[in-house]
This record gives sequence, C-alpha cells and structure tokens, in this order.
Amino acid sequence: MHNHHAEENLSGRSLYLRVLRRLWIVPAAALIAAVLFGLLYTARVTVLKSQRRYKETSKYYITFAFNEQLQKAYDYYNAATWDDVLYAHPAIRERIEEKLPEGMTMEEAQAATEALVLSDIRYLTVEVTCRTAEQAAALSEGIREGLTHFPDVMEEFTEIEFLSSTEPQQIIIMDRTRNAVLLGAFLGLVFSFCLIVLKEAADDGIYTPEEAVSRFGIPVLGILAKEGSALPARFEKMLEADLRELCKDKDRIAVISGQGKAEAEKACGILRSMTGGACEAVPVFGSPEEIVSLRGGALHEKETPAVLLLSYGKEKGCAAQNLLDFLSQQHVRVEGLILTEADGRFLTRYYGMEKNN
Repeated sequence: MHNHHAEENLSGRSLYLRVLRRLWIVPAAALIAAVLFGLLYTARVTVLKSQRRYKETSKYYITFAFNEQLQKAYDYYNAATWDDVLYAHPAIRERIEEKLPEGMTMEEAQAATEALVLSDIRYLTVEVTCRTAEQAAALSEGIREGLTHFPDVMEEFTEIEFLSSTEPQQIIIMDRTRNAVLLGAFLGLVFSFCLIVLKEAADDGIYTPEEAVSRFGIPVLGILAKEGSALPARFEKMLEADLRELCKDKDRIAVISGQGKAEAEKACGILRSMTGGACEAVPVFGSPEEIVSLRGGALHEKETPAVLLLSYGKEKGCAAQNLLDFLSQQHVRVEGLILTEADGRFLTRYYGMEKNN
C-alpha cells in the first residue's frame, strides 16, 4: 500500500477552525499571566524581606548664634556639612551609637541617613531609610537626641528644635506593578496563541474526510457524529448509499476499529440498519493479535474486504497508517474508511452547510 504521509498537505481551513474553537484560551491565559506577573512583582518588591524598606522623615529648625566679630549669625552649615557632622562629631555620634539598632553598624547607619537643607538654611530635614520600621525609629531617635543637644557644645547654634517626624512607612522603590501586569497579559496572549497554533498544526489527528483521503489514498464512505452532535442530513444519506454499494455482492465485511471493539460493534449496528442486513458486518478490534486470530473466522478469505473506522481527532494518522500496513500484509483489503465520533458543529462549519441540508 502506498504511504501518502510524505505527500500530506496541511488543511488550512481545518487548522483555522480548530484554532478558532480554542481561542477562548488566549484571553484566559492573558488574564492568568497578568495576575501572576502582578503577584510575583508585588511579592518581590513588597513581601520579600530583602526588598523591604522603611523611611522616617524628621524636621528641625535651626537657630544660629550671633557672631560678634562678623556682626551676623553663623550661616555656613549646608546639606553636605550636615551629612558629615551627624556621624563625624562625637556629640552627635555618641547619641546615635546609644540608640543604634541591634545588628547595624555605624557605617550602615550613615549610609541609611540623608540630611537635606531644601531652601531656607534654618530648616533641616533628616531622612532615615532602614530594612525595618524598628530600625528606622531607633536611628531617628538617636539622631534627634544628638541634634537637639548639639548646641550645648557648639557656639554656632543657639538651639536646634525638633519640629515633627513621620511614622516609619514602607516604601516601594520603582513601583511598576502596572507594567508587570501589562507584560504578563501580553506574553500570555502571544505565547498561548502561538502554542495553540503550533499544537493544532502538529496534531496528527484525522478531522475531515479530505485529510483521510489525502493521507491514505482510500475513499471515505461517510461520517458518524458523536452522541449529542448532529451532522447535515446529506451525510447520513451519502453514508447509506456508499455502504449499500460496498456491501453489494458481499456476504460479510469486517468493521475494524483501532479504538476498541465497542466502537466497531456500534458501527456494525449502524451498518446493518442502513443496508438492511445485506451483508454480515463483523466487528474487529484492530490489534495484531485479534486480526491474526481471526484468520480462520471473519478474515478467512485470501483477501477479506474491510472497513476501517477512524475516530475523529483521536485516531492519529501515523497509528492508522501502521494499522493499514499491517492489514495489507495480512491480506485484508480495506475498501473504505468511516470517520466516527465526529464533531457535527465543526464539520458543519468546515463545509459551510446548514444542519438540515
């Protein structure tokens, strides 16, 4: 028997309809991926301990002492100076060390502190950013005690008054949750669509009579719909006419199924009903053992005529070709194919027919 596998052409319409019926997966996958990416990003930025940061902001008002020699107030302290003074001057450094959180070094504390003189040199803002709220609060308290007592040892200041402080608040660095969600949705959309197309394109199942004829070079006698599905009326008439023609001048015919004997027995019942019992239909499970064991029974002739059942979508082309080759070697002449358990809605759309046609 000639193997048509190498000459097989992909049915564009069949592929299109099979992809179309699975398109609902694409928005579902996009939604799932969007939620997943959003949760993963949120977990990484706000949940993982290594990414947590807490900030406490304190504000101070500085009253400079009057310089008798220059006849003006001391005013040469700027932001860079305060960054250095907080950890360089012993009067402040000692207070910070007393309140230093457990497990934190002075170098880490200095790196976590930023002193800002935004406009007026009399207003000083100190920001402390730490891994925990407790660390931020403790470090801010140490700086506060050091600054408020600093005028006691420095003649340049009359007073450094503590004005206010925020509660330590968790901060999110570069919150891109929206971008993560959009990226997840886009990737879910693209990958799910590509996977559906690739899966359907690589599917070796038999979905239409044309695919079976193109692949095996054997005529398709007709189509049997699965339970709960309906085909256009013309398909039943075509199958009945083909079966009557096939059974003409034949006493018996083997109905072979690779999916199980139950499918073969069901098809035999339909065949007998359509042909009025013109010839005996013998159900055969397409296993090598059963085919060989029936050589003295249903398959007793030199070349026994047979019908091979192809289960819609489930029957793989390579497996069906292998069975056809084995049947040929056993002198079983397959005269026709029947597509069983077919999806009536799919085939109706494939042929562009109405159900009552």
